[in-house]
Amino acid sequence: MTWLTSTHEEPSAPRDDGASDWAADLVASLGGDAVLVVDAGGRLVYGNARAKDYLAAAVFVGLADKDHVRFPDHLLHESFQRALGLVSAGSQAAALFAPDAEGGPAWMISVGAGQPRRNRLFVLRIRNLAEVCAAKVQYAVACFGLTPAESRVLHGTLNGLTPATCAQSTGLKISTVRTHLAALFAKTQTSGQAQLVVKVMSLPEL
Repeated sequence: MTWLTSTHEEPSAPRDDGASDWAADLVASLGGDAVLVVDAGGRLVYGNARAKDYLAAAVFVGLADKDHVRFPDHLLHESFQRALGLVSAGSQAAALFAPDAEGGPAWMISVGAGQPRRNRLFVLRIRNLAEVCAAKVQYAVACFGLTPAESRVLHGTLNGLTPATCAQSTGLKISTVRTHLAALFAKTQTSGQAQLVVKVMSLPEL
């Protein structure tokens, strides 16, 4: 296991298959995100300083047998294993959402294939869900011409709010929230909240 403590630091125990250089470049390219690299069995191979801090604080993921990634929540860990399986089978990426202390979604964990793929390594990019949603909404505003009110409703929807809870959090009437949702569906060419979330979360970020 190697911790990359800065974006310029090379791993202290290089592998002879090119994985070391790739891991160092990856951490540099993803900036301040927490990054873990695991093998097909979930064994931790590389990680950057922010990921190390998350693990030490047991924010949402723990280590079993000292060096294996294991999510405390059984269902979440099963989702993690399925994500590894999907990417291993050829999917470009998969994502799962880890809850906060109150059970709401708080972290977005993107799982992608390592490079070169033959190394059978997987990249876990761990981001605060609220920050991800804010970036996606910003792009959606520019892409679809959303109004400020529509963007607030979209942000709430991405964070898992129902029309009723979105109305409470924004101070709008529930009928007004539904009106904004209808406008969002029309502008994004989607037919429901699930499709809306999938489409917006698949957008790039500004």
